[in-house]
Amino acid sequence: MKQKVFYVGGPPRSGTTFISDWITQAPEAYCAHEISARISNKKDEEVVQLLLGYAASGNDRYGKRKQREFLDWENIPVKKAPEQLGFKQPVVWQNPADCPAVADRFIDRMKGKRILIFRHPIDMIASAKHREKTTANWPGYSVKELCAFWKCAFEHTQNWAKDPDRLHVVQWERLLLDHDAEKALLERFLSLKLPQFAGYENSSEYFKILQRTTSFEQGVTGNKKRELLSPQEVKQINQLLEAYPSFGYKATAIA
Repeated sequence: MKQKVFYVGGPPRSGTTFISDWITQAPEAYCAHEISARISNKKDEEVVQLLLGYAASGNDRYGKRKQREFLDWENIPVKKAPEQLGFKQPVVWQNPADCPAVADRFIDRMKGKRILIFRHPIDMIASAKHREKTTANWPGYSVKELCAFWKCAFEHTQNWAKDPDRLHVVQWERLLLDHDAEKALLERFLSLKLPQFAGYENSSEYFKILQRTTSFEQGVTGNKKRELLSPQEVKQINQLLEAYPSFGYKATAIA
């Protein structure tokens, strides 16, 4: 059977893990977690075989001790030869030309699909600073680097939009505030049925709390993690929004 392939990306701390874990709940799909380095420089058929191996074993997740400190990866729904195979890798490069070949040329050769998820950059960068403060495995990206990643992910949407049937863009805020509609769009894009899912990191109650303080334009205005940002960092992020007024996100005056 010839598997369909897909890639899940976006700036770090924007929901890429949630989307990949959610897709993996579907019986006919498996999305491997951050394995680009392991499958780079492989032939297309070798990549597919490695993805099949991860789908059958879950070792792309079970082998990551540090991530499992905050992700409840205990019962990953492994499966043999699912119809759809994917992998997720956040955009942690600053130029589209530096995109790993497996997320770019491999997907093109296989006529695969791409899903990019974004969130308000204030919340994305505040979440990154929180992750750096509370876990052992965060790389310690600077605000300047994180802004560059967000910008690069946005530029990918422009470059890959030449084939709109193979690109789907998700906004985290819309996923929170209009979940059923966004779920239906993702299901239609991948041609599969997704179950209800709250992720392996937070509870459904946590998302309900977020919904009460979230807006499409301002992000999660009640996000306590924003307090980790200095006024200068907020100014830097707002300059990014002024240069890339995308998705309707507005600059903020916090801090």
